[in-house]
Amino acid sequence: MFNRVKRVMNQIPEELLEGIRVCYSERIVFVMPFRKSGNRENFGIQPDADQGIMAEVIAFPLNMSINDVREIMCDGITKVSSCHQDKLHNYRPNLIVIMVEDKFLRDVCSSVYPEYLVQPLATSVNLDGSIINQINLFLEEYENPQSGSEYVLRSLNYQIVVSLLRNINGSRGDINVKDRPNKTNPKKRLEKENITRAIKYLKKHVAGNFSLKQVSKVANLSPYHFIRVFKAYTGKTPYDYFLDIKVGRARELLIRENKSITEVCYLCGFNNLSHFTALFKKRVGLSPSVYRKNLHNRL
Repeated sequence: MFNRVKRVMNQIPEELLEGIRVCYSERIVFVMPFRKSGNRENFGIQPDADQGIMAEVIAFPLNMSINDVREIMCDGITKVSSCHQDKLHNYRPNLIVIMVEDKFLRDVCSSVYPEYLVQPLATSVNLDGSIINQINLFLEEYENPQSGSEYVLRSLNYQIVVSLLRNINGSRGDINVKDRPNKTNPKKRLEKENITRAIKYLKKHVAGNFSLKQVSKVANLSPYHFIRVFKAYTGKTPYDYFLDIKVGRARELLIRENKSITEVCYLCGFNNLSHFTALFKKRVGLSPSVYRKNLHNRL
């Protein structure tokens, strides 16, 4: 992939790349904006205080022709450029495009989540702080290569893709991640049924408080074993996953219901408005009020 992307980048007109930076290694490509601060170019991802970071994750087939590569690269560059030059709709979160070689994506997924198969996908992901830090480390190594940089970048390829898979896996119902068609042993199948039942319970009791004892009982597992199995299947602890469900419910209420933010806070089982606001902003990238305002601006 590296050589084909390099050939395409040498052919893309400079005006299309104005304000855009493309960084790539052997398995992954980043397309993102960069800003100038005085005479210095800023290549890192630095979200504005009231904006989140959104990534478009695109699988990049290994056997593509050079023309197909050019088309995908130009499409990614156009997406980033249009998002950041749209003055009328400047409420949109910062956007970067992440292109991952699909065989690499599948191989990593089969190692991290052997019971699932990632289909070729193009999906949107809210980037959390850990992924942003990893990408910034990648950019720093890319812009300032030293001896052994190729090994550092290769390691970061794995770290970033694993982090993206964890994020995607936590929202499995929204993207194309399917059960592997091959046979699963009875123990794995039973574990999956137990975790699925626990997740349904957490969703049903989104307005309540988290009880490890109760939810592990629903899953027919001891608390210790439940935490280990749950994290293996979802990439998150049960409590962290429950918070994601609460925040997801809050987003639905902010979109669909004409309720105050305080009402949304309590309907989602939070007992403290400040805690709710801080958690929502940490996970979504926007405060509840700004999130609702931006949604209304879109309509």
